[in-house]
Amino acid sequence: MFWVTEVHVVTRGSRVDLESGTYGMPDILDTTPDYAFHRVSYEYRLIHALREIDIFLTSNDIPYCLFGGAAVAGYAQHFVRKLHDLDLIVMPQHESQLRAYLLQQGFVEHPSPISEKANYVRFAHQNPFCGLKASIFPGAFILLSQASETLTRLAIFDFEPGLRGASRKRILSLNNESSAEINVLRLEDLIITKLWPTVEATTIHDLLVLLSCTDPECLDISYIANRLHASPEMRYLYSTSLAIFKASYTKTVWHRFTGENRQLESVIELLESALTEPQPDLPKSRQTNLNGSTKSTFSTQDLVLSCVAKGVTG
Repeated sequence: MFWVTEVHVVTRGSRVDLESGTYGMPDILDTTPDYAFHRVSYEYRLIHALREIDIFLTSNDIPYCLFGGAAVAGYAQHFVRKLHDLDLIVMPQHESQLRAYLLQQGFVEHPSPISEKANYVRFAHQNPFCGLKASIFPGAFILLSQASETLTRLAIFDFEPGLRGASRKRILSLNNESSAEINVLRLEDLIITKLWPTVEATTIHDLLVLLSCTDPECLDISYIANRLHASPEMRYLYSTSLAIFKASYTKTVWHRFTGENRQLESVIELLESALTEPQPDLPKSRQTNLNGSTKSTFSTQDLVLSCVAKGVTG
């Protein structure tokens, strides 16, 4: 299991029997003091957890990707902040397999009214050293407004295009001696997901890191524009959150270390241009919002009083 010292050897590429219980710690057990200390470190445990999850999903031919802070770490190649949760995207037909695997590894389901209505499943794993949360997003995510007691639905974000465009990334430990290869959400979709929540410190930090790592020439702005035009609500969230980010990031301590960064500024300008690109010809049903109207139902008060349905921000 993830957090115990029992060793089970699993080779990459072999198919895995969900009932076999063969997943465990790595096949190298060094008892030297330095390695023993390293084994209980937060970074080591997180890299190991990501590696094990990836082995299970890829060995069973289950398309998946991560978003949130783990995906940001993938694009940055290192953990840029401490993570408390792993956000996993699979298609609905594979949700039960991933759920069974996490339960087998000692995770416990922690549903909430928000998670149930927002269409994701929450898990938690606790040990004497640290805790870890994981969430399964089966193909889509429902954003809810907490401005109302009924958790009004604001928008639906379809993860399938981003899952199809997922890329393979490697996260290295700080000493470059340990690593995990994972699938991460398509860059453009990851940026959108960082611009839909209530803007807070981790949002600013993650966007600053992610956009600083982004080559403007590799960013598909037409793709972002098409995604936004398909949902007036999503477009409004993106526009408002981007404006808040632009007004805030230069005031943060993280920006002091990066200094003037023309590449970052160029990426921000490109993200703004996605809002002015001509609207593509979409089916009428895709151009209407959840209430059947072509007019956005957002208000400034909604944005201030609402937040993404997720209980954690990645």
